[in-house]
Amino acid sequence: MDGVPIEGTGGGTLRVAFATSDLPPKYALSSHSTDNRILATALEVQAAEPERPLIFISKDINLRIRGAALGL
Repeated sequence: MDGVPIEGTGGGTLRVAFATSDLPPKYALSSHSTDNRILATALEVQAAEPERPLIFISKDINLRIRGAALGL
């Protein structure tokens, strides 16, 4: 997953990823299936390349709180 370089970020890249697994059941909320897929994708990317920092960005405060609870 190389991604597209983002100018002015000092080496950052933009990538599009799709989740291939579900969010762990203890973190999944049934009424937030789209949010669960977003979080699962971020966790997969983080696990695939733990040496690279992952920045999770969302305007949704509830999603940001859940992401922080998962270590994103």
